Amino acid sequence: MTEMSEAISTAAADVLETMFFSPVMAEVAAEAGMPAATLAARLQFSGGRSGTFAVRISTAAAENMAANFLGEEAGQPASGQVQDVICELTNMLCGSVLSRLDREAHFDLGHPELVDPLEVPTPGSVSRAFDLGEGQVAIFLHLDAQP
Repeated sequence: MTEMSEAISTAAADVLETMFFSPVMAEVAAEAGMPAATLAARLQFSGGRSGTFAVRISTAAAENMAANFLGEEAGQPASGQVQDVICELTNMLCGSVLSRLDREAHFDLGHPELVDPLEVPTPGSVSRAFDLGEGQVAIFLHLDAQP
């Protein structure tokens, strides 16, 4: 569990800052303080290990990250663009976390899809949450049992 938590924290700091210009201000409890207005995306992965990866993000943080990622002013990205960027965020974070857990394994990532935020997390997930200043993001990793 500690290895997975550390991989999530390291990947989040790296991906959020370098790709979305949203540095992590602090780590927070995954269930504490998440505003009602949130977006969530999830994907399935298989390969070296299989499981589910999900991101739940406050609307304010999602809109700010989308503007940063697309090189636009805050408030300019359309709702569909914000949703697309959150799916891409989920994909990038998942790839970064999995590569930190096993650099030698090959993983096949499913297509990220938006889901009801109440469907996240999957029971048994390891999670980390971060304050980005303009909102919060929570990251969830669930590995299926190995045969």
